[in-house]
Amino acid sequence: MTRVPYQPRYSGPHRSGTCRCGHHWTDHHLCCVMNEEYLAQTGEAWIACECEAHGWNETGGLGPNGEDHCFGYVDSRSSEDAEEQ
Repeated sequence: MTRVPYQPRYSGPHRSGTCRCGHHWTDHHLCCVMNEEYLAQTGEAWIACECEAHGWNETGGLGPNGEDHCFGYVDSRSSEDAEEQ
């Protein structure tokens, strides 16, 4: 099995800090990182998960009218943009 270095999900170089849903990573539910190898390689102690801009953890991921909104942070800056820099 080939091991690939972990890439930061919401911080560091080549990341905007804004999800493709339009909300900042701090508007997302933060899950504690349990993988010590990931933490050591990225310095991220938290993973931004479902968006809570329209609610809280129990209703996270849903929009203001209960429609699907964002169930997991994906940085708005594409991997292609990151490769160019």
